[in-house]
Amino acid sequence: TLINNVNKYFQCLNATIDPSVQPSPFDAVELITYILKDSNQPVDILVLGTFTNIAEAIIRDRTIVSKIGTLYFSSGSDLQRRRIKEFLLPQIFDASGILVDDVSPNVWIDILAAQRVFAAGIRHIVIMP
Repeated sequence: TLINNVNKYFQCLNATIDPSVQPSPFDAVELITYILKDSNQPVDILVLGTFTNIAEAIIRDRTIVSKIGTLYFSSGSDLQRRRIKEFLLPQIFDASGILVDDVSPNVWIDILAAQRVFAAGIRHIVIMP
């Protein structure tokens, strides 16, 4: 359960210092992996930046893909969008079901990570403005 990983978290901390001011002993990829592996139900994920950490978590442990419920991501500013639809698998649709031709910097800054995430088999991917 997630509680076990919270216990691991606290065991890694320095007991003589307030836990709220200590850096996390887990990096983002470890935390994503722990939460997904230990969940008994699908976990929805909100991505507000690049897909780098989620892609790395999937590379480390492909079994976590089945634990992802819906992956939501921010499409960013219209002024910063780039036409890269051909690089994305599967094709990306927004929440209304309309095919998206322009994709934000959150995708094209790390296009390889985005490709890996979109090709991983996540059941639901939703683009938000």
